[in-house]
Amino acid sequence: MTKKRMETVSEAANRILITEPWADARDLVHQQAKINFPREMEKAIERGIKEYTGDFYVFVITPKLRNPNAIKTKYQIRNFCPPPAYNQMVYKFDRNEMQPKVLWVIPSKDFCEWLYMHKDSAPAKLDPIKKYVVEFVNGTLDKLYYSLESKEKRDDG
Repeated sequence: MTKKRMETVSEAANRILITEPWADARDLVHQQAKINFPREMEKAIERGIKEYTGDFYVFVITPKLRNPNAIKTKYQIRNFCPPPAYNQMVYKFDRNEMQPKVLWVIPSKDFCEWLYMHKDSAPAKLDPIKKYVVEFVNGTLDKLYYSLESKEKRDDG
C-alpha cells in the first residue's frame, strides 16, 4: 500500500491561482493556514482574559515575508484598538458577553486594490471581505478606530 502525498500549501495556492486568476497568492496561503485559526484565537483570548480586567482587542496580523509562499500569522492582544492596516484582522473581546466581535478584516494591499477596483463584478463569495475593503478605502474604518480610541481615553480618565 502506497502512502498518498499531501499537497503543500504553496502547491494548493498555485492550483487555485490557475482557476481563480483574481486570487492573491498570499491570501490563498492565508486561507490554507486558517485551519489553525480557531485554536490560536482561543489561546489569544485566554491570554487576554488573564492579562486584562476589562475589554481587550485581539489582532491577527500577517506580516509580509521575503518568501511569498510562506506565511506567519501573529495573534496579539492589547487593551487598545490598533489602527486599520493591511494584512490585519481585529476583534474586540467584550468581557460582558464573553465573545469576540469582528471589527474588521483587511487583506493584502494588492488584493484590496483589486477587490475595490472590481467591487461590482467580484465573485459573491468575496462579499464579506469586500465590505471591509470598501470601508477601509472610504475611511469608515478610520472613523470607527478614532471613536474607539476616544472612548478608551474617556474610560481611562
